[in-house]
Amino acid sequence: MKRSFNKCLPYLVFLVIGCFFIKAMIRDKQLTSDFKIVPGGVVNFYADYKGSGGSVKYSFEVNGQIYHGLGAYPTIYSSRGYSLIGESFPVAYQVDDLNNNRMLITTTDFKEFNLAFPDSLAWIKKMER
Repeated sequence: MKRSFNKCLPYLVFLVIGCFFIKAMIRDKQLTSDFKIVPGGVVNFYADYKGSGGSVKYSFEVNGQIYHGLGAYPTIYSSRGYSLIGESFPVAYQVDDLNNNRMLITTTDFKEFNLAFPDSLAWIKKMER
């Protein structure tokens, strides 16, 4: 019994990881197909320990309620990411699920939502890899 479980364990792990990956893809598709844009502010930046990018903690308001999000931005230089704190950027949120949201900072973010990159954020291009 123990041998058969040990043989199945790698497949089980692969299946669980695959399920999480598929769920994340579905959430991204839902967000990019049915979203609204509101302004949001960067609360903090967490540099990746390897030095390639980092994560941005942000907040935004919808109907008088404050929501928070955390997004990974691997294309932003980790050494420059701290300058994002206090800056404002658009936040896209799913109409039916406000917890499914993303702050649009990089040119790639805007492309994923089929939105034009605003001239007012041209300074971000100097922070991208």
